[in-house]
Amino acid sequence: MNDVAPSVAAPPSAPSAGEAYAGGAFAEELPNGRATGRLHVDDARVHVRPADASIDDETAARLAVPLAGARLRLGGANDRLVFFEHPAHPDLSLYASGREILRDPRLTANAGLAEQLAGLRGKARRGWYATAAVLAGIALTIALLVQLKDPLIGAVASWVPADWEARLGQASWSQMQLQLDVVDDPAVTRALDRLVDPLLVNLPDDRTTYAFHVIDDPSFNAFALPGGIIAVHTGLIDAAARPEVVQGVMAHEIAHVTERHSLHRVLSSVGLFVIVQAIFGDVSGVVAVVADGGYFLLTQAHSRDQEREADDVGLDYLVAAGIDPSGMVETFTTLSAQLEADGLETYEQATAWFSTHPTTDDRIAHLERRAAALSDGRTWAPQDPALLTDLQTAIRDARGASGDAADDAGAADDRSGGAVEDRSGDDDAFDAIEGIGGR
Repeated sequence: MNDVAPSVAAPPSAPSAGEAYAGGAFAEELPNGRATGRLHVDDARVHVRPADASIDDETAARLAVPLAGARLRLGGANDRLVFFEHPAHPDLSLYASGREILRDPRLTANAGLAEQLAGLRGKARRGWYATAAVLAGIALTIALLVQLKDPLIGAVASWVPADWEARLGQASWSQMQLQLDVVDDPAVTRALDRLVDPLLVNLPDDRTTYAFHVIDDPSFNAFALPGGIIAVHTGLIDAAARPEVVQGVMAHEIAHVTERHSLHRVLSSVGLFVIVQAIFGDVSGVVAVVADGGYFLLTQAHSRDQEREADDVGLDYLVAAGIDPSGMVETFTTLSAQLEADGLETYEQATAWFSTHPTTDDRIAHLERRAAALSDGRTWAPQDPALLTDLQTAIRDARGASGDAADDAGAADDRSGGAVEDRSGDDDAFDAIEGIGGR
């Protein structure tokens, strides 16, 4: 669509002598205190001929303001009205509905009004120029808003309350749990928390309460949701050779949370008008988008810029925690090496990670350079290997317990005739999404 600057009408030309002007009068003796009609100017006065036929001639005759000693002023919306008043008639005020009356020949010929007319015409010109400037400013603002959409999204994201963001993440997690094999085992949760706790101590973001989960899935993957929900697949944990590798991945995912990348992605999907609405405090449009498609939007791949930022910020978190930042680099280099050596099976496992965490040689090279710069000759004390082995052992134990429970459930099902209760949880997930709009 071609952008066309709004046109601004030129100032009106001077009216002819004897012309009548749309206007009216305010006076206590009039019905409802006012009357509309036509304003006329002669050599000695300005007067109104009311349109209301019920106003008698005697009253109409009093609707006049002498030019000698008259006071003129602009008023109404955008100063479009011209008022005529006189100290001798404090209860009477006549008005013309447009500023063209200021060019009436009988007024301009009146020496006593020359100074007032010049002042009002100057004010009118300034108003005309101001209108043109406002319209030009609106056009420029629209153009700037289009160019500045990303910074505006960042501003809106920074204003979203922490509890609202947490509810968005929880609503999406409720839906995702229906399709994921979450390892719901206290020992696994404790082991994962011990592995991640060093990263949380020095985080600059104290508004988020983190919740870490393990997904029993052989693919190499991890993901983060708004509000601090972070999940990692067992395939990645099992493949890790040292704790620093998993910690590097978790630092990367924590950075997605602190930089609010998922929320940015949701906001990027809405129109510019909704973004501007949100800037001025109306987030209803954002809530509607989230309620309709928040789960889909949150599970899409991050942009390359977001991935690069999560890499850089995650490396900073590792260094702040005293953890060797090369562990994050090792995640990518190890997967790339296994992909090349093992072929299709590893490729299928790695696809889950690479689809949401795109990797390139340039990205690995950037990570290596930045990790080396952050280390700057520093020798990193290795993390306790038990942080990883305890987690891997807890996962294996949980799988064994889950298998035993499944065998028991199958035997019980056989004894009960095969009746199994269907508990899909769809209603709970729907209620969680709907709850976002409740604030």
